[in-house]
Amino acid sequence: MARHVFVSYSHRDRSYVERLVNHLTSCGVPVWTDGGVSLGPSWETLVNTRIDTCNAFVTVVSRHSEASPWVRRELARAKASDTPILSLVLSEGPAVPDGHYERVTDGGLPGAEFVDELRRLASKDVA
Repeated sequence: MARHVFVSYSHRDRSYVERLVNHLTSCGVPVWTDGGVSLGPSWETLVNTRIDTCNAFVTVVSRHSEASPWVRRELARAKASDTPILSLVLSEGPAVPDGHYERVTDGGLPGAEFVDELRRLASKDVA
């Protein structure tokens, strides 16, 4: 079974997400993003499959992601499948998400509690 955390973000926040992925990976959290995946007819199918098989869904919340129809679609798909959703609030202004979130408005990386929760979720068997 795939054990990974899906990270949803606006590509305008890519520099932060690259740092985030490096941080989470170094902490033992298996992460998947669409970085490096070529756009094409199979792109949406691949993204949907990775959402459907993830152990947890992380959304990077920013003004850019709130304007992104792709981030909204990905989040709706994760919600529909009852996937645990955790959020990182990168910029002030967007609505504070429901559920587990951490503010990283200074461009910082998530703290130990957030990372520990992702590691715990990633280690669970997915039905």
